[in-house]
Amino acid sequence: MKNNRLSKRARRLAFEPLEHRDLLSAVPATTSLPAAFTDLGSVDFRQVAPSVQTPGIWYRLTAKNTGTLTVIRGVQTPSQQSSASVAMYAQAGQSLVLTAQGMGRIDLPVVAGQTVFVYLPDVQTGETLWLAALVQMSGTTVTIRGTAGADTLFFRGGGNGSITVNQIDYTLPGGWTTLAIVGGNGGDSVVLETMAPNENISISPALTRILSGGRTITITQVAALDVRASSSAIAEIIDSPGNDQVSFAPNAASLDSPQFHASITGPSIIHAYARNGGIDSVTFYDSPQADQATYQGDIAILRGDTFYNRAKFFSNVTFVATTGEDTALLSGTSSTDILGGQLGDVTLQTSGVSVRAKGFWTTIVRSCGGVDVAEVNDSPSDDFVFSFPGDVALFNLDHTLRIQGFAYTHVYARNGGFDTAYFYDSPGDDTFIGRPDFSSMTTGPYFTRVKFFDGVYAYSRNGGSDVAWLYDSRGDDLLTVRPYYTRLEGAGYANRVETFSVVRALGGSGGNDRLEMYSSRGQDQITITPTLSDILFAETPTFVRATRFLRETYFVDKDDVIQGSAPRATITRDGPATVINAADYYDPTSPTLGFQRAIDALPEEGGTVILPAGTFTLRQGLVLRSNVTLRGSDAGTTLVRKTQTFASLAATAQAGDLRVSVTSTSGFQVGDEIVLLSRKEFDGQLYTIVGIEPGVLVLDRPIEYGIFRPEDSAEVTNLIPLVRAAGTAGQPVANVTIENLTINGNLHAKYTRWRSIPRGTVDLVYAANSTVRNVTVTRSPTSGIILQYGHDNLVENSTVIDARNIGIALGWETDAIVRGNLVRGAGYGMASTGWGEGIMANGGRDIRVENNIAEYNVGHGLHPAGDLTIGGLWINNVSRYNQGNGFHYCFNNFGVWAVNNELYGNDRGVGGLGLGGEYADRFNVVQGNRIYNNYRGGIQINGGRDNYILGNTLGNNSQKAPGRFPEIILGEVWTTVIADNRITPAAGGPSVDTTYARLFNTIIV
Repeated sequence: MKNNRLSKRARRLAFEPLEHRDLLSAVPATTSLPAAFTDLGSVDFRQVAPSVQTPGIWYRLTAKNTGTLTVIRGVQTPSQQSSASVAMYAQAGQSLVLTAQGMGRIDLPVVAGQTVFVYLPDVQTGETLWLAALVQMSGTTVTIRGTAGADTLFFRGGGNGSITVNQIDYTLPGGWTTLAIVGGNGGDSVVLETMAPNENISISPALTRILSGGRTITITQVAALDVRASSSAIAEIIDSPGNDQVSFAPNAASLDSPQFHASITGPSIIHAYARNGGIDSVTFYDSPQADQATYQGDIAILRGDTFYNRAKFFSNVTFVATTGEDTALLSGTSSTDILGGQLGDVTLQTSGVSVRAKGFWTTIVRSCGGVDVAEVNDSPSDDFVFSFPGDVALFNLDHTLRIQGFAYTHVYARNGGFDTAYFYDSPGDDTFIGRPDFSSMTTGPYFTRVKFFDGVYAYSRNGGSDVAWLYDSRGDDLLTVRPYYTRLEGAGYANRVETFSVVRALGGSGGNDRLEMYSSRGQDQITITPTLSDILFAETPTFVRATRFLRETYFVDKDDVIQGSAPRATITRDGPATVINAADYYDPTSPTLGFQRAIDALPEEGGTVILPAGTFTLRQGLVLRSNVTLRGSDAGTTLVRKTQTFASLAATAQAGDLRVSVTSTSGFQVGDEIVLLSRKEFDGQLYTIVGIEPGVLVLDRPIEYGIFRPEDSAEVTNLIPLVRAAGTAGQPVANVTIENLTINGNLHAKYTRWRSIPRGTVDLVYAANSTVRNVTVTRSPTSGIILQYGHDNLVENSTVIDARNIGIALGWETDAIVRGNLVRGAGYGMASTGWGEGIMANGGRDIRVENNIAEYNVGHGLHPAGDLTIGGLWINNVSRYNQGNGFHYCFNNFGVWAVNNELYGNDRGVGGLGLGGEYADRFNVVQGNRIYNNYRGGIQINGGRDNYILGNTLGNNSQKAPGRFPEIILGEVWTTVIADNRITPAAGGPSVDTTYARLFNTIIV
């Protein structure tokens, strides 16, 4: 129907006698019955186009309905009324009596069956005549009746309101209370632009009713309806007995039924009901903001800041999210429910109802009883699964799916990407099964399985006697057995289990399967029989049984007990190897005092170099290779970096250059090892000076990469690692040990360029199975001890004091252990900068940090940093009197557990959780920590989601201003669990501040 504006010539429904005599003179007041006329018969609505130009033309018609007979003479539309006269006559015998005359339009009350004549003088070509008997006024009721054809009606609210019927405009009379629109079942369409406050609107194919301000509008027998209401209106849509489709958008809805379509816009609250039969469907669409969808007990709701859309009893429900942080919560029934689909588009099949959620930022599906089953697929991108007992999450950068309480959950990685899964145990006895094509975890009544994943990690941390079964593939597989984890991997898969009580690994399916075992501290027990091997670790209560592996290699120490033997097993035991006393190579003229020559003198298979007692100043760092141990004297060995020398570049140097122009060569010597760096090139490339000319340092090899400009503060300095080892990604340096040493970095107190230099005073890059033990690093001008890009490395019983940057730093390490260390005064000389962490792990996976002390550091004490730090356990540490937080998450931390730590005297106890990043922090656990006497709050959760704060003891925090800072403060957190914490606020301050908390959190104070 056209949205025509109200004509200036619109008439009121009440008949008004004509009073202008000049109009009466246009046509005769009486005339004889015309000899020629066109009989239009019974008319409710008729459009007539005279075929020829003529001085006058007569029409006879009979009114089909009682009401107002409207006659309009115009051109193309009724609103384009002619200025020519139109007259209406009543028949009296053989004569006609003028009853009405107007210029272009007449409105005359008639009764059904009444016959009238219409006269048009001076007819021109192209004129059209409209005749309508569709509107009736009876008391306070206005009735509009449709014809057998397709009629259009437009109602406009405001004042008394107006209507347009088949393009003919009417103004409604004052005092009306009921407007009844009765279509003729001929495909009629109605538009109602009500816009009145506080309307109640009910729309159905049989009857639509609108109540507002004492007035009622009803609509029946129409095919299409469009209602435009105000935001204060409340609307409902009711289905037909057939199959109906309802579609919701913010402040809008539509209904498609057999032979009926309706739409409504404007109301902030709209309800839809499927009560009358058929297989009815409803679709909800979101707004650009963060909206929330819920489904429970036949009720579907999508709500946002300005709208609330609700549907009930529908057979098919679809929620569609397009933009914003939209969330969906779908609840099942007490019967068996089925969840299917893929990440970002899932469907819950309940008893007779299908519920779909598509495109949501977060979708949570909850079981409400029954033996529920979920079978969902991944996305084409990199996906993660985190599985806790009865709570399984599948997510990527864009979408998250949480499946809660389902008895069986199956997740398939069929769509590409590098997909990884993480399983966590229950307090009871659990079972993990790892196969090349699928892995599963049974925790009490819950069974979770992942299939076709690239990597699967299972953790036993919550008690019980947990058992893991690992099965090989048909190809070549490697079983790695270590005190804290066992991993079986082959082409396209890797299954890793950590701290399970019992691990049973089965080879023999084909290929050349191998076993590598690495011993623990203490006396391990190894039993080798012709068919299997048993390993019982002393350090962890883990028992491993390996069956049908073709080759087995055991790297053990002298205390381990081995029973039995077999041709497949090779024992590599620590014992006498080549030992060189570096004192025999001492050379005071050498940049390394001859110590590097002692290291290089070891045979290819490696050995041990023992440094002499005393203090030794080095101009070059010592470089270790695989299978080399560097050990200080029992009487004490200290290595000291030469007094710092640095100079700015006088000209640009770049890749390929051997000569570097500097502002001064003072203090440099041939043989000095230096670092080349700038603000734009942060790597800190190492070179050796082989020649010195006026204003020029000659390097031992060309600059590898980069451009070093004076304007970028490029310089050379001797901030070198004093002990280092470096491999490559394809060939890491292995089995390096550094022990029983004191290393003095000889910090220049005024030099503050440490942020540009990632090299540590002890520096291991691409190292594997290497150890830093009983090493003391003091006054490091950079970080104290750094491990990067390696795996299975250990830093233990060491001390780092007054490092300018980080005490102990790990970058993208895997399966490293940092235990029993003391870090004090990191960030030395950089007060109030916030830099200088005690122990930090940036990126990497499954770092174990235990029994350390981090104190009096300028930055945070303990810090799992960003860049996807995944897994890891930070347990039984003490972090105290740090200017930053005692324990600080950063961003992109997944599954990092902070357990049983003591955190006091810091800025906050725990902070930075959920701080940011592409993913933010997720599925981290802060459990069983003692957090007290910190400067501000106990735990701050900046944001993020899916984190757990469980069973911590907090008290007497907010030391800066007693009672001001909550013990636990929440930012915009989602799906975060805070429970079982024992909280004693300082000075009666708040326990938990949830002011900014968002949806789906479980907060028990």
